[in-house]
Parts: sequence; C-alpha cells; structure tokens
Amino acid sequence: MVNARWEIGRVGQPRGLKGDVRARLVRNEPLYLEPGRIRLESEPDEVRRVVVRELQGPSVVLHIEGIETREAAEAIHGRTLFVDADWFTQRLPAEALVGGQVLHADSGAPLGVVHDFYDNGAQVVLEILVDEATHLVPYVDNFFVDVKAGAPPVLRLRPIPGLLGDLES
Repeated sequence: MVNARWEIGRVGQPRGLKGDVRARLVRNEPLYLEPGRIRLESEPDEVRRVVVRELQGPSVVLHIEGIETREAAEAIHGRTLFVDADWFTQRLPAEALVGGQVLHADSGAPLGVVHDFYDNGAQVVLEILVDEATHLVPYVDNFFVDVKAGAPPVLRLRPIPGLLGDLES
C-alpha cells in the first residue's frame, strides 16, 4: 500500500531574519503539525523538522529545518506543505478515517462506516453511514475512545442515546 500524503498548507511570507515563515493551514487543525515534521512541495522525498513558533487559528509561524535566513524563507514562499499519514500514532486526522469501520466501544459490535468528514470551525465532525442513514458525530475523545490506524482504520465509539438514531447505546 502506498502511504497517503496530505497537503496541510502553504508557506507564506518570511517573519523576522532567522528563517521563520508564516504559513496558512488548509484547515484549522494543529494536529497536522504534531509529528514535528513536514515535506515541501519542491522536495517530496526530503523530510524536514518543523517547530511551531505561534499558532493563531489556521495561521501559524513555523521554523523549518534548513531555513535559517530571511532569504532562504523568501525562496520557499508559496510552496505547499505535506505530511505523511503514517507519521500519526495517536489521534489520526479526519482524512485517514474515511472508510473506517466504527465499532461500539464496549461490545465491539459494528455500528457503521465513516463516509465523510466536515470541519465546522470548532471541531471535525464525522459522517457515519449506518444502515443507509447518515449520522454526524463530533470527532472528540468523549465519543471516540480509541482509534487504530490500518486499512481500514478502526474507531471505537461510545455513543450516547440518540447519537446514532434509534440504535441502542
């Protein structure tokens, strides 16, 4: 299986004299920066360490390994930033969950399949297909008690009454 790679943002203007850059994330999801590494569009096979200097919604200030001067930062302006799917060991980004199997956290019974996701600005919401009906469930730790990467990923959901329609919790 070829490892998935996700576009997470674009490098903006330099900030300061020591190579820091502003970047605009595709979504307001700092989770993408948790692995502490990125790939640049112009160097798809090279992995660079990244440190978040400031985080303000979808705008961030980053220090990218190897970019040590303002001139170097200007040279990467406009480049796309990527992360690899297999860099995530704790909480997986929503893109990785589409097609994932949703199981009841306690009984292990199959509940449905992740069909799509939405970012409502406050949190990611997963669209779960259950017997031809779709249900929107916030992708938060209170509901999803365990998520395992794989093909497909497996999500353990602890539903509250009414979350998935008439299904018993």
